[in-house]
Parts: sequence; C-alpha cells; structure tokens
Amino acid sequence: MNDAGKTFDTERGCMKTCMKITVILLLLILCGLSLSNSLLFAQRRGGARGGQGKSEGQRGVSPGSTKPAEFDTAPFDITREQLPPVYFGHNIQLIYKAINERLTRNTDVAETAARNPESGKPAADSLLTGIIGKTYAFRVVPAENFYSDSEQTLQSYCPLSAVLTKGVEDKTLKGFRIDHSPQMDNHFIYTDDKGKQIEIEELKFRDYTIAFENFGQFSVEKTVLPSVKQAADKGHKKSDTMSHSDDVSEHEMIIGKLVLPSAEAKRLRESITLLAVCSLVDPYLTSETVHRIGTPEKPGEYLAQHEYLHVRLLELWFYDFETGKVLMKMKPTHDASTPPHEPIFPQLLANFKEKIVDQTIDC
Repeated sequence: MNDAGKTFDTERGCMKTCMKITVILLLLILCGLSLSNSLLFAQRRGGARGGQGKSEGQRGVSPGSTKPAEFDTAPFDITREQLPPVYFGHNIQLIYKAINERLTRNTDVAETAARNPESGKPAADSLLTGIIGKTYAFRVVPAENFYSDSEQTLQSYCPLSAVLTKGVEDKTLKGFRIDHSPQMDNHFIYTDDKGKQIEIEELKFRDYTIAFENFGQFSVEKTVLPSVKQAADKGHKKSDTMSHSDDVSEHEMIIGKLVLPSAEAKRLRESITLLAVCSLVDPYLTSETVHRIGTPEKPGEYLAQHEYLHVRLLELWFYDFETGKVLMKMKPTHDASTPPHEPIFPQLLANFKEKIVDQTIDC
C-alpha cells in the first residue's frame, strides 16, 4: 500500500475514534441530565429516600393513591368540626428539626437555659418565635381497630409509648410514636466452621414521638389487643399447662369507642385514625440513643435513636382518614364545659341514643 493509502486509512481511523468519543460524551451528558432530574424530583418530594423503606404513618404515598403525603403547614384550628380528606396533620420531623436547628445555632443561650432555667427560659423561648405558642395536630395510626358484633361497638386501640430520660423510662411521661424510620433490619443464620448455627440480628432505626405528662387527664386503659388475646386463647386451649400470663402482656392504651351499625363499622375499621391535638412545652425536644453491641455467641447490633417532641395534649380526635369526618373528641378532665368524650355522629344519635350514653367514659 502506498503512502497516500496509509494516510487515508489513518485519517479514517481517527474519524471513527472521534465519532466514538463523541457518542460516549453525549451518552455521559444524557446520563448526567437524567440523574440531575431524578435528584431534583426527589428533593421536591422531601429528599432522597434511599433503600430504607417507608416511615410508619408518614412517608410514602396516601393510601390507595400515588400522591405523596401532604402535611398541614398552618396552625391547627381546634374549633373545627371537619377535617380535610386524607388528613396527615403536621410533619413532626420538620418541626423537630426546625427547633433543633434554632437551638443549636444559639448554643450559648441553650446552655444558659440548661444551667439556669429561670433566666434562660425566656431567651430560649425567644429563639422559637413562630414555632411555639401554636396548636399542632399529629396523626397516630392505631395498632388495631376491633368491632364487637354483640355490643355494636367499634374500638380503636392506640398504645402509649414509654419515654426515656437518661437511658431509663420516665414514669412521669408517656408518648405516641408518630414516625418510624427504619435504617437497617437484617436477620440471618449462618453455620460456622464447627457446624454450629450462629444467629445474627442487626436493627437500626430512628423514631419521632410526642411526649406528654398530662396523660392522666385522659382515659388510659391497661389491656391487651383483641387479636393478641384471641391468638393467646387459641394457644391456651391447645396447652392447658400454659398460663395466660405467659401468653400475653397488658399495655397502656387510649381506646376510642364508637357505637355503630356493622355496615358503617366495616368501612371505618380500615380508616379510623387518631389525631393528637397539642401545644409545644418546655424543654420542647430531647433525644435518647440506645446502642447495644452483640456478643461472639450472638453477634449483631441494635441502634435506636429516639427523638422526643414535648407537648401538652389538648384533645384527642378519632376521625375517618378517608373523608375527614370527626367521629369523637376526647377532652381532658379539667375542661368541665364539655364531656370528656364527645361523639360527633348526629345521624346515629336517634337510633343508638341509649348505647351512646353507655359508651361515655369518665377520664
């Protein structure tokens, strides 16, 4: 081949290489644009979620819809009698983070408040202008809704959570867990070189709880979830040697009780929800971390980060999450102007007047 042919082949090879490089660059640019759009979309929806799953009762989408959860951004009107459909209340994470950011930006004031509450409290309150002094509402997902055919009563069970202070349970406080964010949940078994099976459990999560000390002003019952009791009864019948105390344990709960016909109760059983109406109180927020490392015999790790938003309960509302209809309002005992449990179901009062009177509980 002459020199001209070699030169032509060389130029053609260079052109092909340049075309390949151009195509690769275009693909990289397109990938970059696609990634940027994805991140922007994630930020608009409240930040990238990662692979950690949904938070309980908060993140994700509305039930039966692809629409993201929309939280209330205005102070709650406690005089209202109707809620919007699919009402999530306020976002506890945003409120907690807003308070935490204001306090951490002013560490001198926060430390002064901790050393001298009397002199520091007004200064600390001034940092939270626009946040405290308002009424908030947080959605609490019941652990179970149970309907009794014999009593024609729909019961909504909402367990109270323990609140930790310096690593131990604070008996003066109770709480409702509003948001649960799992970070790791691994459980597996492997066989070591000696043929022994080793169980490994890794659990990490962060939860947000409203903590309150005036729980005694509401009707708190110590009981067992109906489904747990039914399962225990079945197991108890199979093994008479086992006592009920081995099967179940009682927990403190707020229980909403509504007298309803079975047709209406069947629909509400899937949608009845509790709304905790409250105001923020000092110290506004605290945080507790529980961290346990496993042993060689049982390796693993447990990390729980508990974030507490301190509030005073004003009222507890049971409502239809789908329609927003308020079904019952529980009020604290010190409010003598209205009954502690105020059912909001006018169309059923005539047919079930006697039963509604029977369902009233003194807080």
